[in-house]
Amino acid sequence: MENLKQQQAGLRDHQKYQQSQDIVQLRNESNDHNWKKRYVQDMIYKQMEISQYQQACLHCFKQFSWNFIDTPEFKRLHDIKQLGTLYYVFPGATHSRFSHSLGTGYLATESMKHLRDIAVEDARYNQVYKKCQEAALDIDDQDIRNVGLAGLMHDLGHGIYSHLQYGIKWEHEDASVMMLQHLVDQNHIDIEQDDLNFVSKLIKGDVPSQDHPKRWMFDIVANKTNSLDVDKFDYLQRDSKHMGIKTVGFDYNRIIKNSRVINGQLCYNQKIYYELAQVFHTRYKLFKDTYTHRVCKAIDYMIVDALLLANNYFKFQEKIFDPFAYTNLTDSVLSHIEMSKKPELRDSQKILKNLRERNIYRYIDQKLLVEKDLNKQITAQEIVGYQDVSKFNVELRPEDIIVSFHTLNWGKGNENPLNAVRFYRQNENDIETFYKTRQEVGLCHPKVYQEHYLRVFVKDETKFDAAKHAFATMCKKYKHQLGENSFSPERGRLYASQRRLSQDNKAFLSQNSSAYKRENSLKLENLEAKLLQSQQDIWDQDEFLNNGHNGNGSGNGLAAINKRLKFDQKQ
Repeated sequence: MENLKQQQAGLRDHQKYQQSQDIVQLRNESNDHNWKKRYVQDMIYKQMEISQYQQACLHCFKQFSWNFIDTPEFKRLHDIKQLGTLYYVFPGATHSRFSHSLGTGYLATESMKHLRDIAVEDARYNQVYKKCQEAALDIDDQDIRNVGLAGLMHDLGHGIYSHLQYGIKWEHEDASVMMLQHLVDQNHIDIEQDDLNFVSKLIKGDVPSQDHPKRWMFDIVANKTNSLDVDKFDYLQRDSKHMGIKTVGFDYNRIIKNSRVINGQLCYNQKIYYELAQVFHTRYKLFKDTYTHRVCKAIDYMIVDALLLANNYFKFQEKIFDPFAYTNLTDSVLSHIEMSKKPELRDSQKILKNLRERNIYRYIDQKLLVEKDLNKQITAQEIVGYQDVSKFNVELRPEDIIVSFHTLNWGKGNENPLNAVRFYRQNENDIETFYKTRQEVGLCHPKVYQEHYLRVFVKDETKFDAAKHAFATMCKKYKHQLGENSFSPERGRLYASQRRLSQDNKAFLSQNSSAYKRENSLKLENLEAKLLQSQQDIWDQDEFLNNGHNGNGSGNGLAAINKRLKFDQKQ
């Protein structure tokens, strides 16, 4: 009996001790949980919790995301503008790659959580649903963490002014993988190499074979299947918001909530077809109206020229492959060039000075290419061959001309990306997946999903008229292979008359000079004559309509015509 009492007392003591330990552990977990929850106030998603783990794995992945964010390699993105030079035209477009990366990481995590949660919910409701969503049911916290990390790190390797090309064969996705490995090594982050390799493949979009159990995860961040991914969801919203353009016609949250992993494929509810179409149409519209804006592209070429002239000093072609040097290579390099006293940077400084004074490269014209192969035939050398030196008293050289080709599409070449999106419909006891055909969705869709453009710029403003004439003459050769002019001849002359001071302030006449006044006086006289003639045309038309067709015969109308003939003779 006494032994039994002692055992019971010992058990009670053990229970009390265990309870006290549980309370201590609970307090520690509560403190850890509160400490780890760091929120980011975002203009798109309001409050974002940057956390790649669930409560169950609190101690496994503590502070995981912020271990990557709070590093020099990631904070470097603060100094890389998301839209490069677009802020010269859209002053609000000064946001950075940092905010876009946070947003993409957040959406990637939310997408993964939703896909797992909806699979669990469906499995409880129906065994058929459970069977077809086994891939989503296998999602673990490590998968959520890795996909979220890929979204967070996908733009880690962006260079100066984001998408500028420096004349070097180089892809920012490869640089992102390089910088991610460097970030992990330099900051001693605890992550398995297999996980790091998987994240790197997600960033590059290296899609595995069809039988890979996690193949669908490659469609979350960098979707090579149909170009529908969280990276696109974020930048279309964020860029539009900062530029003040109300073109976003889709709801990212509705798209995510209507997605499922069915039979190992990422599918979307058939009812959001037009919501997805708006994603691709918004992308096309932003590229056409803003991302390829002619003034912004002219400024792009000026910055590239300035960087190329400074390359002998900075050795960019070496730094972009060196993660240590690349960490310090940001948009601030332009300020460094401007403030430098190095003689080898003077040519670059001249270009940047012109940029500050908005003496930018002049846009000549744009043509829609009926045949894409023309981009191999039309060169600066050919355009120069059509110049008329005697007429304009200037000589064009190939280096004065920039010939640019760019392509606009819906994100998947000349194909409709929606044809590669798999949809689903839920029946009472089954989930059916399918691709939608054109006949199923209607006929009000474009038949062509890609267009190619040719643009021409001239670097020296004093050669604008000569370059425009040469290009117009050359276009006659390819008149059946080019679209219409983007500007009428009258508007072209208007642009030619809007000249600014040249680099040496000697190329153009001063506005106060007598020659300038005499030239503009003649223009005003010609303009007044045209206005009088146009006004008289309107009067004559009114008189003819009111008198010649009022039921009284055509005599008054003929009188109006005779009156007009007399007016022309006087002129």
